[in-house]
Amino acid sequence: MEPFIIFPYILFTIVMMYVVYRKRKKQRITGWKSAMPSACMFGVSLSSLAILIFKDGAIVFAMLNVIFLLTGGYFLQHLPKQVN
Repeated sequence: MEPFIIFPYILFTIVMMYVVYRKRKKQRITGWKSAMPSACMFGVSLSSLAILIFKDGAIVFAMLNVIFLLTGGYFLQHLPKQVN
């Protein structure tokens, strides 16, 4: 059953990474600080996938999830302000 979960999960993550890249390029947003929140969320996604695959080391990947969430939350302050 795992391949039925893993392959769509990876495919969906790659598609979403591409969508975020295209949106940032379309809006001409540059800089690594404003890209960190979405990069950290993708890191959470891949780390959660690793929890499904490597059940013995799940606590390590769970801690990695916490680090990704804290880092992404910190860099939210560097997102560009919306102009109406």
